[in-house]
Order: sequence, then structure tokens, then C-alpha cells
Amino acid sequence: MCNMGFDAKLRMNLIAEQVGGYDKLREDMRVGGFMEWQTASFYPIIAWFPKHMKSPDVLGIAVRNGYSFTILYGRTITPYDGINEWYGYVSLYDTYDSITEALLDHHKAVIATEVDFAEHKLGKSWESVLQEVIDGVRPTKFNINDDDFLVESLDALNFTDAGSWMSEHESFRVLFDALKTLGLSDNLSSSMFEGSRKEYIIEMSDATFDEDFQSEWA
Repeated sequence: MCNMGFDAKLRMNLIAEQVGGYDKLREDMRVGGFMEWQTASFYPIIAWFPKHMKSPDVLGIAVRNGYSFTILYGRTITPYDGINEWYGYVSLYDTYDSITEALLDHHKAVIATEVDFAEHKLGKSWESVLQEVIDGVRPTKFNINDDDFLVESLDALNFTDAGSWMSEHESFRVLFDALKTLGLSDNLSSSMFEGSRKEYIIEMSDATFDEDFQSEWA
């Protein structure tokens, strides 16, 4: 019998309370021009660095941003001294806005989505989930396109109505992915999407969203 581990959603709720609650997060998203600030779902960023942690822990909060994710809250210091020291080292070579971002980049964390929670509910421990991330078997969901939530709805998608629920550019990306599945997109240039996958890291502080983020979404 596997160890089901901690309650990731409860842990995320506690962290959200520490930074002002979900209402505060949504207000910051609204001010920053995030189009789905009222309905966006929050996802815990679960980290596990076996060398420095006895068990996984939630060290950030993310929100879906189109087909990828935005970090709404990332830790700049953790309760784990070894991770804090490790972050100081890796920051000498790469620029990160938070320890959470660094952990995701180094495959020591995952943005836990519905798929991960479903597997956990069926009995897979978070240690096993994170070990797959560490081994490169399971994606971190960061800096990649993740369209798992569309898998069951692509066949029924009416592209004439797509503009009512996503931008024109995102609608074309859905069409592109559908054509790719059918093997019809080989001649479509990937440069059409250049710049569309940029990630934004939002630090929770008195300041809201940075100017680049506001210009992108305002």
C-alpha cells in the first residue's frame, strides 16, 4: 500500500492565505489584465528534491495561461536549507525569479494538474509522480504547451465559435494542433507561433504585474 502523502490542495490553500488569499490573487490578475482572472483555476507547484527533502511539498501556485502556465507565487526562500543553498549556486549560471521557477527548470517540481491528481487519487504517491518528473518521464508542465484539457473536446470543437472563448491566435493554434494530429501540418511554419509561448513569472508583493506582462495582456 503506497503512502498517499500530504494534501497538496490543502497545502496550496494555506500558502494562498499567507499571500492574501485567492481573492487577492485574482485581483492582482485583474489589475494585470489577465482575461480569465475570474474563472482561472489555481494549481499547486509540488517540489521534491530527494537530496534535501524527506517528502514532497507545495512551493508555489500556478494558473493556466492558454496552453501553458504562469507562476503566480514562487518562493524566494524555502524551509529547506539545502534547497536555498542549491538555488544560490544555480543562480550564478541562470537567471530565475524564484526558487520555484528554478526547481521546475531543473525537473525537481511539477505543476500538478487534473491528470496528476487523478493518478494520485488512484493510488500513485506524490513521491512516485515527482520521481517520474526527475527521471524525465513526466513533464513539469512549465515552458511547454499542455493541451491535455482539450483532448476529449477537440473532435467536437466548432471553430466558427472559437473566437468567443479564445483569442484569434489561440484559435489558430488549436486548428494547427488538430491538423498536426492528422499529419496535415508539415508545411505550416512553426515561426507563426514565435513569441506566443513566453512565460511570465509574477512575484507576489506590493507591486502587481510587471510592465511587460501588462503590455502583453492589457
